[in-house]
Amino acid sequence: MAIELGTRFPVRTCVDRLAGAGDHTIADEMAEERVQGVHHIELRTAERLVNLVALFCILSWRIFWLTMLNRAAPQAPAKLALTATEIAVLDEIAKRKGRASPRHATIETHLIAIARLGGYLARDSDGPPGNKILWRGISKLADIAYGATLRLPLPRALVGN
Repeated sequence: MAIELGTRFPVRTCVDRLAGAGDHTIADEMAEERVQGVHHIELRTAERLVNLVALFCILSWRIFWLTMLNRAAPQAPAKLALTATEIAVLDEIAKRKGRASPRHATIETHLIAIARLGGYLARDSDGPPGNKILWRGISKLADIAYGATLRLPLPRALVGN
């Protein structure tokens, strides 16, 4: 496909690498999901495809990095990997669900909270959440965090009064 696009850039996204053992693509993963709407991405130029691949690489890198950081240093502070808005949103969700908000905001506790948004059950017998669950959770967290920022009052300088 790279030759057809006239580039030497390998057109296999990082997301595809995280989607499995290399025997299927992110399109296959998306086809397996029960969702409302369509995951059809139509790109008219090679430049747009490269931009999309770059975006997927950034997103998949963050998910992979969170997974590895949780394994290497689970007690590290959450502010190392998450924004203040994301931490606040996860703490508010935990409070509303009746779960105790953690005393110390660690990567481990917040990563499990993100995974719960993606469908992780967090039972005692469950292993650590995988990339697919974190992808779903990060997507939901991004939507919730965006909504939370929209709810904040605008500074007077931006309102124009």
